Amino acid sequence: MKQKDTHTPIISVVMPVHNAAAYVSQAIESILNQTFTDFEFIILDDYSTDDSLTIIKKWSKTDSRIKVISNTKKPGVSSAANQLHAAAQGMYIARMDADDISEPTRLEVQLLVFKKYPKTVAVGSQCTVIDENNATIGEKTFPTKPSDIKKMSGYLYPVQQPSVMFATKRIPSDFVWYDESLSSAEEHELLFKLMQFGDIRNTKESLLQYRLHATNTSKVHPKKDYSAILRARITGFTTYGVPLTAKAVVLNIVQFIFVSLLPEKALFSIFSLLRGMNRKETAYEK
Repeated sequence: MKQKDTHTPIISVVMPVHNAAAYVSQAIESILNQTFTDFEFIILDDYSTDDSLTIIKKWSKTDSRIKVISNTKKPGVSSAANQLHAAAQGMYIARMDADDISEPTRLEVQLLVFKKYPKTVAVGSQCTVIDENNATIGEKTFPTKPSDIKKMSGYLYPVQQPSVMFATKRIPSDFVWYDESLSSAEEHELLFKLMQFGDIRNTKESLLQYRLHATNTSKVHPKKDYSAILRARITGFTTYGVPLTAKAVVLNIVQFIFVSLLPEKALFSIFSLLRGMNRKETAYEK
């Protein structure tokens, strides 16, 4: 009789998947090739209608660290993320997206940041932007210091969500990760909540290849999403101590004017900047 594995991994890598058959193998392979190996890899297929689940199951047969969850209906992005976090057993939880690629040293480097700065609750990274064919089309540069990240959160999103690793020991056991009542801006609200429990940092290194392609850019709805982002920022200012700097006031007013006056089709480039998804530009100038 096969004994049950009672080993608790140091890291739980969690990855939601929805119709990502074209890219999911690259994402999985990039995690399995990490220099740090003590992790579980929880992959949730969120009711894909392409071959994603078949591909994931094939990979799970090659590595016992892969655990597969399959939804028989699509509950929504926040619900899927909460499922993954609830299933995670590790001391740290690393986010991953099914169309991105993690650099081989990602987990190792992020763990070193937590060890160097014990009060840290989350660590993201700089990012390389790639296209459908893995060609580099830009870079995304984020602040590294907690104080700069907190200031930036009042007018731009200061981390790349699929690059982030969380320290669960600094977060209450009853913590609600993602608000399932929100259809957008849930990552902004999460960031503000996490600031209560410790510092948020970004590594100086680029540890993620973030992919821009027709499918993910088509999901952006600038007017609707910006309204949700603005509400989240106001909560950040009033509830979570995000500094209401002159820069934040000016940039929020400018963003509001652009989003209000321009047609939605013309807003993607501007909205990309607001979300830190800018192409061939930096999200933060040092």
